[in-house]
Amino acid sequence: MGITNKRKNLFKNGFFLLLCYFFLFCLLLQFLSRSIQIACIQTASISMSDAIDTQYNGLIQDVSVSSYFTIILLMGLLLLPIKGLAITRYIQWIQGIAMSLTAFICLIDSELLNFWNSKVNAQAIEYLQFPKQLLTSITGYQLTLLCVVMCLVFGLAFLCARVFATTFVKISPTFLFRWRILFVLPILIIGVRGGIGKYPLSLGASYYSTNNILNLLATNSLWNAGFVIDEGGVFKQAKIAILDTNIEQNALRKYAYSDTMPGGISRIPRVLKPHSNVLIVILEGFGAHWTENRDHRVSATPNLNRIGKEGIVFTKAYASGDRTDKALASIFSAWPGQPWYGLLIDPSRWNFVHLETLPQRFAKHNYTTQFFYGGDIQFVNMESYLRYVGFSNIQSYGQERNSVWGKHDKPMLVEVVKKLKLLPKPFFASWLTLSSHEPYDIVENKNLDEKEKLYTSIAYTDEAIGELVEHLKKENLYDSTLLVFVGDHGKIPGLPMSNEYEQEFFRIPLIFSGGAVNELYRGVSPQLVVNQTDIFATIASQIIGEDTPIPFSRNVFHPSHPGNSLSFANDKAVYTSNDKQHVVFLQKFSLATPLDSLLLGLQSNVIRRYFSK
Repeated sequence: MGITNKRKNLFKNGFFLLLCYFFLFCLLLQFLSRSIQIACIQTASISMSDAIDTQYNGLIQDVSVSSYFTIILLMGLLLLPIKGLAITRYIQWIQGIAMSLTAFICLIDSELLNFWNSKVNAQAIEYLQFPKQLLTSITGYQLTLLCVVMCLVFGLAFLCARVFATTFVKISPTFLFRWRILFVLPILIIGVRGGIGKYPLSLGASYYSTNNILNLLATNSLWNAGFVIDEGGVFKQAKIAILDTNIEQNALRKYAYSDTMPGGISRIPRVLKPHSNVLIVILEGFGAHWTENRDHRVSATPNLNRIGKEGIVFTKAYASGDRTDKALASIFSAWPGQPWYGLLIDPSRWNFVHLETLPQRFAKHNYTTQFFYGGDIQFVNMESYLRYVGFSNIQSYGQERNSVWGKHDKPMLVEVVKKLKLLPKPFFASWLTLSSHEPYDIVENKNLDEKEKLYTSIAYTDEAIGELVEHLKKENLYDSTLLVFVGDHGKIPGLPMSNEYEQEFFRIPLIFSGGAVNELYRGVSPQLVVNQTDIFATIASQIIGEDTPIPFSRNVFHPSHPGNSLSFANDKAVYTSNDKQHVVFLQKFSLATPLDSLLLGLQSNVIRRYFSK
């Protein structure tokens, strides 16, 4: 009889009621967080069955996060000298923190999913070094929404906690028995680990689909953020991807090519005129699909298309990464990026990649080197990197603002032409545009959606490009100059949905034009798959005759170019060739197929080079 009464008291006690309530409350928070992200996603059409699948596959991480929060609650009850109404206040704080933290990370991930095609990652954490520039990218509406939502969530959390916690205390003011906490703690630890198996829960546990958007939606945002912070950077992640050196060498042989044809005879055609001036225009956020007539929309770039007809257009060119700083490293250092933040973030690694840089090669041949940018040149160590790679003159206009980022592209082109006229010849110059960077403040109609704003911004920059070429012709610079127009990376808004979604994100315009293109090759559009990194070897060989091999850079006019490309985004590597497309994820991959071995071998070599010392 005594044992029966003890069991009744055990379940009558408010402690277990509170415990179940708090755990289920946290579980509901995770469900709602994922539901909000599914509703906010603009880059994919999520069906009801997909939404259910993402909730189901993310449940194990939801349980883990809810178990973490519940353990925090229990540890406070066990260790802190609180009782009575103090317990109510404690529950208010814990519940408020749980709701606020979930809402905060949920809102951040919703934005990252739409603009970066990722959740919080090492790259996003590293960009926190530059808060001023990050705030520049956030619209006033987004910032206000974040503040309002956080205030509402925190207020609601305290209100709910007061109602429920007061009720529990009234049920049994003495419900706190320390041995009962120790009884449930092992159960919660099992929930945190994701089961009783040998290995604890991993980030890739929620990955279930070949569609990366669905995998990202299934991944619990708090679990993902905790994983990134706990990793303390990319060092632990990198170890996962290091493979046998034989696999790496086989992959490199397939990605590269022989410098000479059989018999040692070089058969590289002379497509570009030697000793020409060079101007590389790096186009912010230009995906190749914006240059095409598609989806009942005319091209946003009629001027760029016209310029392409006067030169050579590569319609199957791909960016090596997903951010502007990665593009700079690809073009000037032939560095293909990596599945996390870009090379510019960590200056201590710059000399680990290789010692050759494109501006330095031209400087050795008595070229004047010049870089133009209308924005803040300090962002992600940009100025330091540009000087490191060999730009002796850097002109930026971040203080002369007519936009949130700096000087828009049309007034900038006037400055570019004015400076190019005065530069000693020959020159090697580059201009990074900025008007098509979010928040797209060149657009007057603020009611347009992100896709329309991006289209309008690209059209504005295209007009600036048309004016640039006309100015160069008037100043007698066009005939003696190679013009290279290249997108820095793709963007999510407006990205066509297709089976090649991952590849299409990285596809960018690449055009060689100007008077330096030999007449025989003008109007040509090779159907060759090339990469941003190939610009280095191509113009170094064609313009100044420098053929020293650079890892991951191939001359696009070489007959043995293999016609493939390697691209990286966060924890993801993408391989593209004329007949193959392949994607692997750093958190969940295998060597099941030859393409797996090829792509993972290339990724492993990149990571090995980056951490060479």
